Amino acid sequence: CVILAGVAVLWARQALRSILERLDLSSTRVSIVAFYTTAKPVVIDTWDLNVVNNILDDLPLEYAFKEGPTAMYTGVREAAALATPWPRGSTTLVIVSDGDTIPATGMPKLPDSIAHVLVVGVGDTQSGKFIDGHQSRQDASTLRQMATRLNGHYHNGNEKQIATDLLKQ
Repeated sequence: CVILAGVAVLWARQALRSILERLDLSSTRVSIVAFYTTAKPVVIDTWDLNVVNNILDDLPLEYAFKEGPTAMYTGVREAAALATPWPRGSTTLVIVSDGDTIPATGMPKLPDSIAHVLVVGVGDTQSGKFIDGHQSRQDASTLRQMATRLNGHYHNGNEKQIATDLLKQ
């Protein structure tokens, strides 16, 4: 299950393509939840890379959300609800975002179906885009904190691609 958010869509596309190109899609299903101020499931349980590429390239998600603060927990909550009926330990949750502030409490509980969590930080760490009254750019410390709270791993998607060994897990 992949969730996307933030202004760094180009970096997010590249990070996701790097992951998907190295997976065996004959035995892997992909679901995508897009989030920003709210969360919306975009595709559920596809193995067709063309469908995923169409979403990444052509779906104008910028029109699906109102501007405002990124609701990181809303995206996690939606992905968790989607994954709840899936078999125990069958899912890796990949969160791709430039990050934003996250509340001190309220992290959604993940269902037993989610065995692994990977938080991939994307976007410029130095300069950003002015959104909702503040400068939005990759906030690595927030994303690391989110990965820790979800018992997962953080990866800076700007520096290098995700290690194949990590993907094999």
